[in-house]
Amino acid sequence: MRFSAVPSLVFATLTLAACQGGSAPTTLPAGMTHETVRNRLADACVYAEWRKREGDALKSVTRDCSCLAKRLEPQMSEPEAAAFVTSGQIPKTAQAKYVQAFEACTR
Repeated sequence: MRFSAVPSLVFATLTLAACQGGSAPTTLPAGMTHETVRNRLADACVYAEWRKREGDALKSVTRDCSCLAKRLEPQMSEPEAAAFVTSGQIPKTAQAKYVQAFEACTR
């Protein structure tokens, strides 16, 4: 009789764990617009590129990153955009899109 409660306890624990943390948000946080996502994408890009580039290449950072944000944001799914806003990192599922958009903007 004592062991009949074990499967229920394990299931309840797994269900509770699935509900807490670890899962990516599926919608943008309240008050967050797609324009804000584009601005944050551009800011993150500028920050990353500013550290990498030197000399004359610095002059095009803002233009390149603005282009990237305008191309990438519409391609991102709502969960990808929400995950980016939440973490500040490009989700793995959107990394190929990021590379394609960046290459198109820097040709």
